[in-house]
Amino acid sequence: MQGPFGVNINEALIEQFGIRHMVTKQSGTAGGYDDKLKACLKTGTSCHVIRRPAEDAGVTLTEAYRMITGKTLCDERTDDNTDSSRIITLAGYGMGESRTVTEEVRRAIEDADVCFGAGRLTDHLTVSVKYPAYLAPDIIAILKEHPEYRRVVILFSGDSGFYSGAGSVERAVREWDPEAAIRILPGISSIACLAALTAESYNDAAVFSLHGRNSASRLYELTELIRYNRKTYVLLSGDGDVRSLGERLKNVAPECRITVGENLSYETEKVTELTPEDAMHFKSDGILTALVINPGYERRPLIRVLEDDDLIRGHVPMTKECIRHESVIRLKLREGDIVYDIGGGTGSVALEAASLHPSLKVYTIERNAEAAGLIRQNIEALHMDNVHLTEGEAPAVLTGLDTPDAVFIGGSAGKLAEILMSVHMKGSGIRYVITSVSLETSGALNSFIEEQGIDDADIIQMQVSDIRTVGSHHMMQAQNPVMIYSFEW
Repeated sequence: MQGPFGVNINEALIEQFGIRHMVTKQSGTAGGYDDKLKACLKTGTSCHVIRRPAEDAGVTLTEAYRMITGKTLCDERTDDNTDSSRIITLAGYGMGESRTVTEEVRRAIEDADVCFGAGRLTDHLTVSVKYPAYLAPDIIAILKEHPEYRRVVILFSGDSGFYSGAGSVERAVREWDPEAAIRILPGISSIACLAALTAESYNDAAVFSLHGRNSASRLYELTELIRYNRKTYVLLSGDGDVRSLGERLKNVAPECRITVGENLSYETEKVTELTPEDAMHFKSDGILTALVINPGYERRPLIRVLEDDDLIRGHVPMTKECIRHESVIRLKLREGDIVYDIGGGTGSVALEAASLHPSLKVYTIERNAEAAGLIRQNIEALHMDNVHLTEGEAPAVLTGLDTPDAVFIGGSAGKLAEILMSVHMKGSGIRYVITSVSLETSGALNSFIEEQGIDDADIIQMQVSDIRTVGSHHMMQAQNPVMIYSFEW
């Protein structure tokens, strides 16, 4: 039989086959839907309806492109009548002089309703509306006041993808206006410009930025880069960075040459080559970028360790060389880790850990004034500005410190359990290494591990013997045995 069928035939089929449930799609009058419903009503049959899909107006081409590719389709010349969304362009403006601006960025500026950027970038723009603003909150506040600004250009010095504020502005704008069409345009960086002027490529160079982030630890990172690389390009905050760099390099890499590019692309452009000694007296109020050539660069050691003789000892106890090496290995440090060295002594463990990579941040905690003084001397002598001394007694002084990734405890002044609980309150998954030379400390630590249910503790005993000459014989002179505990908690 071929439908659609009237009420009577539907009713007859329901009665003949004893149907108690009918399933039908919502096909409309032409498909016999109404007659099916009437037959179900007459016979008391339950009717289950598969409804039509909800009406969908579809998506725009821009939306479809975004759904498929995850990117934003943005035509800077799109007619405002066809797409009411805001078009925001984040553009690298090069070094600052207009002749280094790309044609794509230039066209975006010409078509913009409003331009934002640092004053030195926007001052000479010949656009009708511009603001000397480059921070996201300031830009968004202005856009909120002026909804008529649909084509927005935000300028960043250099290249938008190279140590630029474009990333943070892009995230803030997307959060504020999810419907905005955002695109990012590249520019010529000062590194690329200086590389061309010096004929020194940057594909085989280290690249680093001190611009707006020239702390002592960042200067230490840069010094380490220069130490192990022939070429290093550096973005600078100002002439103070050049003087600080010269001060450090006179000891670490005295043979290096520092080429400073000043006001690149401007009429006042200047390139100066300096020795570290010259750099210590350099002065300029210009915009600076540097290239450091280190002809005597070192090959980075695969396993970096400190020897006992590298450290100033005084009369303060120190974790001996072999025990220290093994303890640092068991910390399983990774780039960027934050480390505690509790009971610093001479700072030997903190300094050896910090020497592994300049991105490590190591806090050494010491309550003894004499020991703290030795730690300061060792930090200065080894130029390790990623080691930070905290004077006082743990756990009280740990409160304000960053949450650690790894903790070494070489001395606890009888407060081992308190220290461990205090650190654990900061977070879980922290790696611990604890050394013990007394049965009392080992007993307390064994009890603590059992009470806290720490089941992955690895415990070893190390005993090292030195060989000393006695007359014509060579005798073994044993050091104290040391228990090394390591676990994650």
